[in-house]
Amino acid sequence: MKDKKRVEVKGTVESFIEDAKSDAEGLKEEMEEWRDNMGQNAGLMATSKYETIDQTANDLDSGCNELDGITVPDSLGEIEITTTVWRPYGKQAPSRADRMGEVSCLLNEAKDALEGIDPEEFLKGKAEGTELENLKTELEADRDELVSAIDSALSTFESCEFPGMFG
Repeated sequence: MKDKKRVEVKGTVESFIEDAKSDAEGLKEEMEEWRDNMGQNAGLMATSKYETIDQTANDLDSGCNELDGITVPDSLGEIEITTTVWRPYGKQAPSRADRMGEVSCLLNEAKDALEGIDPEEFLKGKAEGTELENLKTELEADRDELVSAIDSALSTFESCEFPGMFG
């Protein structure tokens, strides 16, 4: 990847999810605008390219709605994450596919961080006995719900295709 560089990205579970949501929303708006512009020409609406753009816009909308439904509990939102992503050199804008790849990367990193939590270690010193067990059960339930929601959005985003402008 000689035209791209690796960039370190640091944040929290919550910031990674929010950044992914924001980037996915931007892609959704672009694809909806492209679809709407093509829809003004009946001849273009009958093409496979239009169908691909329409399906991608719909998938992005569904995935964004799934991400909108995510509420990150305070206890999990502050888990710190560091990862690297590929970005173009200079002022070159990343392609839609590259931007979608970064959305997937951020969501996968958030998911991995959540799955890597050891509830015993995470809650160490915060409670004891029955209270600790209750907190552990609550933490595991919150984590599992969050991981499931991220998985659902990732699954929806996987089907997105970004055709080129001229082909």
